[in-house]
Amino acid sequence: MRRAFIAVFLASIMAVSGIAFAQDSSFKLIGNPSTTPDSMSKRDLERIFLKKKKKWPNSQPAHPVDQRGNNALRTRFSEEVLGKSLAMVESHWQAQVFSGKGTPPKQLTSDAAIIDFVRKTRGAVGYVSAGTSTEGVKVINIID
Repeated sequence: MRRAFIAVFLASIMAVSGIAFAQDSSFKLIGNPSTTPDSMSKRDLERIFLKKKKKWPNSQPAHPVDQRGNNALRTRFSEEVLGKSLAMVESHWQAQVFSGKGTPPKQLTSDAAIIDFVRKTRGAVGYVSAGTSTEGVKVINIID
């Protein structure tokens, strides 16, 4: 009986930890209110974040901003939106920098820094944790 209780207790802790991890890696796509669209396809986002597309439809330069480091939020965004593992994205940028063809998006260390950059920069687009207040920026819907 005691072993069964311990097994259920440990399983419960692992389940709760999994839920917390999923919440930590949920994100919202945000953009500068004056220059970004209300919704974007994953394909267009991939092209903007990999800098294959450099302008918005209104000819305004696009300024993608990324989370810094190898965190769960950046990993999830890379996999779900860019369709690539974080290692593949980093490999892409190493090749671009080495060949002189491009530089990666600006990387900032916090949701607050990304919101501030996006709010102040025309054409900026980024992503933040789902629970973050997005006052002063536009939340962009991601469509398939």
